[in-house]
Amino acid sequence: MGVFLLAADVDRLGALLPGLATLTVPVFGGLFPGLIFDGVTQDSGALLVFFEGAGTPVLMSDLGRPYDTWGLGADAPATILADRPSALILIDGHAPHIGNFLEGIYRTVGRRLCYLGGGAGSYEQNDLACLFVGTEVRARSAIVVPLADRWSLGARHGWRVLHEPLLASRTRGNLIEELNWQPAYSVYRDLVEAETGQPFDVEHFAEVARWFPFGLYRKDAESVVRNPLGVTTEGALVCQAEVPEHATLSLLYGTPAALLAAAREATIQALAGVPADRGDGGMPGAFVIDCIFRKQFLRSTFAAELESITATAAAAGAVRKPAGLLTTGEIASNQSGALDFYNWTAVVGVCHG
Repeated sequence: MGVFLLAADVDRLGALLPGLATLTVPVFGGLFPGLIFDGVTQDSGALLVFFEGAGTPVLMSDLGRPYDTWGLGADAPATILADRPSALILIDGHAPHIGNFLEGIYRTVGRRLCYLGGGAGSYEQNDLACLFVGTEVRARSAIVVPLADRWSLGARHGWRVLHEPLLASRTRGNLIEELNWQPAYSVYRDLVEAETGQPFDVEHFAEVARWFPFGLYRKDAESVVRNPLGVTTEGALVCQAEVPEHATLSLLYGTPAALLAAAREATIQALAGVPADRGDGGMPGAFVIDCIFRKQFLRSTFAAELESITATAAAAGAVRKPAGLLTTGEIASNQSGALDFYNWTAVVGVCHG
């Protein structure tokens, strides 16, 4: 059973865990920036989700090192996900090597699974111990949960291209050191200043940069958003996850209307994968993994995003309103089955047995 709490309620976790340990089902979960229940965001409480037939959740608690140095043995994803159609992956959104971790799973398990999940934690506190299995709580960790049911997914962000192309001519993990063979921050600063008409300095970087993310090029698909979080003293841009060297990037901008339309498109995409002969039990409500930055960007309009997902799913026969998480990064299979880590993205999942 998944137990999800608000990151702001971290002090409640210690008192809750002993009681959860007495349950007869494996318990896992985490602290997240926001919760969604009954189609709206929740400011208090906990979200409990029972994933029927789920396998034993595995806590992988060493994302401070590259994935390929772990030597996981019996806990290797190929072992714990054997003969399963889907997997839930929760990860500390501040952990290093997020992309490397997901690439390792995909390399060993492949595209036969549907992957769904997101980043736990808080953008205000980057060292929060935010994921747990049983009574074990860890930071810089991930949880992999084998799921028994098949899921259909949609993932869209709605950001539009402001400037392209940009070549990530030198990168190192999640650092972009050069863009178009020039110091990355200088290039980025000049582009943002040209758009806003305002000076843009390191002191106000996070405040301004969240509205001008990068898009990683994907052939025949929407780009994958990478959010710049800061600047090193050497002028490299710090992103939440890895950016491959020589990747083609674009600078993005968003409008409320485009982001709202994208959430509806993600729902339609997820529903399109649900078999017509799913049975007479009705379709459960959507499970939503949505970026906390979308809520901050849309403000009061974010309610309309959830209302759109709710209405679109209900029109297709959903018997419950959506539940889900606001996250520090989103995890989903794309249309080709590949596993990606996203920022600024609305991911909608529909379980269909």
